[in-house]
Amino acid sequence: QRQMCIRDSPRTIAQADALSGLTTIHMAVNIDVPESVLVERISGRRMCPDCGAGYHVSLYNKPTCEKCGATLYIRDDDKPETVRNRILAYNQKTQPLIQYYAEKGLLQTVNGSQPMDVVSAEIAALLEMPLPTVLSKYHRALKKMRAYMEGDDAR
Repeated sequence: QRQMCIRDSPRTIAQADALSGLTTIHMAVNIDVPESVLVERISGRRMCPDCGAGYHVSLYNKPTCEKCGATLYIRDDDKPETVRNRILAYNQKTQPLIQYYAEKGLLQTVNGSQPMDVVSAEIAALLEMPLPTVLSKYHRALKKMRAYMEGDDAR
C-alpha cells in the first residue's frame, strides 16, 4: 500500500474537496501553535546578505554574521506585522479546514509548542512510519501537490 504525506496543502476548503476527488485522505495532522509563539519564532529569524547563513535571536543575538561578519537583517516576510498578516490570512482561509477534517473524523492535532524533534516524532508515530520515510515521502508529495495546486486556489 502506497502512502504519501502532504504538507502545506490543501489551504482552502475548495482545495480539500479537489484533493479528496484525487485520492483517499486517511488523516489530517494539525500542528497547533499559539499565534504569539509563531510570531516570536518567525520574527526572530535573521539572515546574512553575503553568505546566506540563517540565525535565530534566541540562539544567536549578535548583529553580525559569525561566518563572514556581514550585518544581519530581517527579511520582510519575517517582520512581525507581516507574520501577523499571514496568520490573519491563515485564519480566514485555512483554519476552517480544521473543522472540515474534524467533522470527517480525520483530524489529529499535535502540540507544536514542543521542541521540533518531539513534534516530528509525534507526527511520525501518528503516521506509523519512521521519520526518514515521512520526510522523504513529504518532499516528493509536496512537489507533486504544488505543481497541481500552483496558482489556482479555486480548485
